[in-house]
Amino acid sequence: MALAAIGTGMTIGTFVGGWGADRNAPRTMITSFVALILTLAVYLAVYLAVASSPAGLFASVLLVGFWFSAMNPPIQARFIHITREAELMGAAVSHAAFNIGNALGAFTGGLLIAAGFGYLAPGAVAILLTAGGLAFTLASLALSRRDRLRGVDTTGVRVP
Repeated sequence: MALAAIGTGMTIGTFVGGWGADRNAPRTMITSFVALILTLAVYLAVYLAVASSPAGLFASVLLVGFWFSAMNPPIQARFIHITREAELMGAAVSHAAFNIGNALGAFTGGLLIAAGFGYLAPGAVAILLTAGGLAFTLASLALSRRDRLRGVDTTGVRVP
């Protein structure tokens, strides 16, 4: 049931993220990152109360899946936009980055559990890694804004 809840959240999140990316990809990326961080923080804070209730557990898992997947379409659109002459490379880099993030999260979470920090510790790592992703997103958007003001794009090509 929990897998069905997270899968449902991810499916709906992908549609909503794609819709948002079509309208304003940077805003959708930032909103998704911040909402995921807040969802994880609230879930961690009320875990004992939520985990004991099946409805609360499924609702929180659905929200985590939703916000995680809502950030995928705008991030992929950004990678493809940045790699104008190599859109397929941009799409591949997007998937590779998510795979690295998934592996890094599982690895660090496993290390914390093995070190005796308990089963809630991976949630704290998830918040930190997501905050790191938000920081990279904000830096990337700031560089794009700076380059646009200078008349070049993020790849260094002069804009006519």
